Order: sequence, then structure tokens, then C-alpha cells
Amino acid sequence: MNTKRLSIATSLVIALSLSMAACGDNDTASSDSTAIAADSIAPDTPVPATTIADLPVPETLTATEVMKADTPMSLVERSPEDPFVYVLGRDGYVFRYGLDGTKLADSLDMTNRTRPAVEGGLLGLAFLKVDATWYAYVHYTDNEIKNSLVDEYKMNEAGDFIVESRRMVITFEQPYPNHNGGDLKIGPDNMLYIASGDGGDGGDPQRYAMKTDNLLGKILRIDPAPTATTRNAEGYNIPADNPYVGAVDKKGNPARGEIWSIGLRNPWRIDIDPTGTLWIGDVGQNRWEEISMSAPTGTDKVGGKGANFGWSAFEGTHVMNPEMTAENHTLPVFEYEHVDGACAVSGGIVVTGGNIPALNNWYLYSDSCHGMIAGIKVVDGVVQDSRTFTESLGSIISVQQTSRGVFALAYGGAIYKLDI
Repeated sequence: MNTKRLSIATSLVIALSLSMAACGDNDTASSDSTAIAADSIAPDTPVPATTIADLPVPETLTATEVMKADTPMSLVERSPEDPFVYVLGRDGYVFRYGLDGTKLADSLDMTNRTRPAVEGGLLGLAFLKVDATWYAYVHYTDNEIKNSLVDEYKMNEAGDFIVESRRMVITFEQPYPNHNGGDLKIGPDNMLYIASGDGGDGGDPQRYAMKTDNLLGKILRIDPAPTATTRNAEGYNIPADNPYVGAVDKKGNPARGEIWSIGLRNPWRIDIDPTGTLWIGDVGQNRWEEISMSAPTGTDKVGGKGANFGWSAFEGTHVMNPEMTAENHTLPVFEYEHVDGACAVSGGIVVTGGNIPALNNWYLYSDSCHGMIAGIKVVDGVVQDSRTFTESLGSIISVQQTSRGVFALAYGGAIYKLDI
């Protein structure tokens, strides 16, 4: 067991950054049952809600290495009832890990479909249950990093991917090999939310992020429609209440109905908290990193509907391309500058009790260059507190949460469980 007790940083969070890479698919099951670091990741005993408000905010968090994986991108739970979690590797593999940190015998191998070049590879994973059947969705770039794709797999009762069931749900072109976004989330509305980067290069040269005739630099919202009788000819359905359905831009170009939010650069990790608020860790250009949030309004179950987050007119709150306008855009709730080694935000989750109840409702994140775990407490859309809770854990690529606790994934392979 490798446990790190880390020092306090009491100043306003200086940010942390994301020099991320990605991974490849052969659609076969692996029989590797290699045992790895063995601290338990079994579910934690919940703390009664009435006591959470009285708990003091911890000055530091411990980070205990509980698993080891190649280029881990995500740690995802299908169901709290499952005796395992899934770890997604940028190199194209998805493995199951037991609650003792042991790699189990099955996996999804996509190394003939994707490869970890530039910022491409296997990037996101989400699960949806329809009636009694589980479906897995994977977000990745193709071998040439010329397209982003989301594929669907049926799963059996044991939690294995049924590889012959693979179905491509959606694909869109990538003009450059960077800024691919990559995260996936199933919302409380059972819609699939897809984080898409602006297509790359620097400065959004084609200004894709705020144009509504393409899917780059956006949060997309689709109904993946796993049941064939319910889907359209494209392989998915566009929800009728999406904000750009039937719209045209100022030049008369039809908008893409899949769009939920616009104006993003490289939304590497997103979160939808229990209130339905959408949180986005959007990787900045060369000076500012930003964390954005949008609460649901009206009958919406998830925030961000029709939101413009400002890129590339702005980088954070700072003018980026002065010839562009972004009227009434949604400002980031928090930003930090590229100082003290920070380079790219690697979000991020809103803590919901579990093993760190004293940080309930805090947004925890890291930076892939700085590598420390930091957090902000937001009340009514305003940051009330910001702290750094650990020293550097290496190149932290993602901070994620399951019913088993809060985890930080290092690109070098270590997966840490965070605790008090």
C-alpha cells in the first residue's frame, strides 16, 4: 500500500493542469488476471446527512494507491450493486477491477480502432440500463485521429461486454489531432451527454466552438436509443427539447440539433451533480484554466441548455479573439492562471457524501501538470472557499467518484483513493 499524507495550501487555489494523452480496439476479451495493489475499494459506510453540515473542512486529504492500470482515463461504476468497477485506458482497453484492487479476467480490447496519439485514444465511458439490459457507451478517436466516435455495446448479466453487439452511435470529423474532449455522462433524463472539443490547433482557427452548424466545442445531448424500434436512421434520436432543434444561424445555416451547449475549448471531464447542475473542466489555451457550471432551469433536468461558455471570444474571463462577440455568455465560476507549474485543468466531480462527507458539495479537481488535488465550494453560483488538499500526485488526468469513494487517476498508472 502506498499512502501519501499531504501538506495544506491555504491560499486561493492556484491551478493545476492537463497534459493529457489517449489510446486503441480489437473487440476481444482478455484473460489477464494480474493482481495489483490491494487496498480495498469496497463501498463506504454513509454518514447521516444531518451530521454532514457540522463536519469541519479537512486541511489535507490522504491519497492511497488502490489500483494500477495502463494510462487510466476513467474509473466508472455501472451499478453500486456490482462487485467491481471499470477502468478505461487510453491505449484502448477497458478492464474490470474487483473491490480488492485486483484486475479481473475480462476486458474490452479496442486497439484495432483507436491509438494513444497526440490527445486521441479511448477517452470516455458511460453505462445505461434499459429495462433489464445494460448498455455501455465508449467515446474514442479513430486510428488517424480524424474522427471522434461513440460506440455502443450490450452487456451480459455478469458485466461483460458483448463484443459482437458493437454499434456505432455517432461520429463527427476532427480537423486536427488535439482538443477531442472525450467524456460521456448519462443524465437523470437518461440522455447521453457528450463532451466535444473545438477540433484543435490553437486559438480555434475556424471559430468552430461558437458556430452551431458543427458539433465541435460543444456539449452534445442525444438519446442513444439502444432499442432499434425507437431510433431514427442516424442511429440515435435528437431530443425535441434540445435548444437548437430547427434553428438556423445568422447566415441561414441549419444548426445541429444535437447541441446542448456551445463555446468550449477542450471539455476533458464533465460532471452532472445530484441537482442536475452541469460542471465542466474546460482546458485553456496558454494562460487560463476554467471551471464552468450551469444549473437546470424550468423543466430541464440538466443544466447547460442553450448556454454559451464563451470560447473562443474569451479564455476564461479574458479576451482571446477580439473580433468575436459572445453576448450574455456564461462566465466560468472559477479560473486560474498558468503559474507555479499549472497548465491544464483535469476535472472534476462534486462530492456527494460517501467517504469524504466533510467535503459534501465541494467540486474537486486537479491539473495534469501540477498534480495536486484542489477544490472549490460554490454557493448560489459564487465561490465561497477554495483550497488545495494534497501535494502533487503526478500527472493527474481525472478526479472521479463512485459509491466506493473519490479517486484520482494518474496518467503514469496509479489510481488513488482520496480520504481524510
